[in-house]
Parts: sequence; structure tokens; C-alpha cells
Amino acid sequence: MKTLFLYNSIKPLDRQAHRNLRVSNATTFEFARDAQMVPINGAEFFSAARSFPLLFIGREDNISPVALMGLTEGHNRFLQADGQWQESTYVPAFVRRYPFMFADTGAEELTICIDEDFAGWNEQEGRELFTDNGEYSTFLQSMVGLMQNYFNDSKQTRAFVLQLQKLNLLVPRSVKMTHRNGKSFTLQDFYAVDEKRLRQLGDADVLELNRQGFLGLIYAHLMSLGNINVLFEDYLNAGFGSDAKH
Repeated sequence: MKTLFLYNSIKPLDRQAHRNLRVSNATTFEFARDAQMVPINGAEFFSAARSFPLLFIGREDNISPVALMGLTEGHNRFLQADGQWQESTYVPAFVRRYPFMFADTGAEELTICIDEDFAGWNEQEGRELFTDNGEYSTFLQSMVGLMQNYFNDSKQTRAFVLQLQKLNLLVPRSVKMTHRNGKSFTLQDFYAVDEKRLRQLGDADVLELNRQGFLGLIYAHLMSLGNINVLFEDYLNAGFGSDAKH
């Protein structure tokens, strides 16, 4: 599966160079049109599990959770034709914070960055980034708060993944789905929690998972896998071919 994480031209936010930048009021989620998946933090699992399959991807030394938006590259089934997110569907924080992000440069404070390729930038109308005095606008302050929460949640999510690996609970998975019309699809190259291994954990390990708040995240992840079938139905309705692998 290909990963597409939205950002194309990341630059540090500069009070002088970007002092006149505004985010257009007409901005939609069109920038996520081709996002087959986006990163998701543990704090979002309970909300996100209702809509998306939550999978783990990456190399063994850098596994992280993602919300799967579609079964084919360049297809986000949760984005409508007008660029709006599907109603009553959770919008991941990774999407909500765009076109901003934090960069950890090793300094005492995190660096605010922007994607200069974002189509919603302009200098005529919309939500300003800086006040006339060069201070952060109310809008930018709210985005900084969102990014700070995201950064903190990502550290806790990393601890969650490391604990899963320590207990040997993450295993490579593939899922083959076949419709009654004969068309099929195989989803592969991801990790999931092994339920058998989870049941075989000792009491001390289960209690520790629960103490850290990780046990609920595991069950949210497992529950979310049923949403793969929803994506498969969408895949068929979109007229894609049979016996595909991604």
C-alpha cells in the first residue's frame, strides 16, 4: 500500500516572509482527495474506529497506526465531490491540522511549519496568520493548540506501539475478500494485533496494558477491521477490476 501524507513543500513559518498569508474561507478538504490513508493517534482510536479500518504499517523498527480511507491508491472514499468530508464521519487530526505541522529540530521549542504548496493560501481574504502587530492571530493560536495536542498524542501512540511489539502482539496480515459476483481483493502489507496471542497473555501483562490505557485501544483497533468490508463494497461500486492486490 502506498502512503500519501499530504505535505509537499514543508517550510518553517516566518513572521516576515509569511506575514500577509491567509487561509481562504473557501478552503475544503480537497487536499486530501488522493489520501488513501493518513496517520492516526491512539487518542483518536475510539472515534476513528467507527468509520475506518485502523491498521499498523511500516518497517518493524518504525511501525505506526493509520486510518485507511480507500482500497486503491489515490482514492479517499470519505471525500465528497465538493471537497467536503463525508457527513457524520470522523476527520482525523492529521487532516484537521493541515497545512500546518510541528517540526522537532532539537531546540527547546517546536518549530511551526507550513506546506507552501497548499492551494488555500492567499493574501486577500480569509483567516490571517498574524495580527498587524506581528503576533499570532486567534486562528493560528488555535492551530498551534491542535498541533501541540497532536504532538503529545503521537508520543503516547509511539509508547503504545512499542508495548505491542514488546509483547509480540503485532503480526503481518493480509485479508482476501471475495464478493458473490466473483470479484475479489487482497489487502496486504500491514500489521494487526493477533487475538490468539492477546488471549494468551499473562494476567500481569493484561493489567499493565489496561493501566496504561492500551487495552481499550487494542479492542478499538480489532473492532475497526470490520470496516475493511465497507471499503470493499465501495471498491466494487466504483467499478474496479477483480483479483487485485494492494
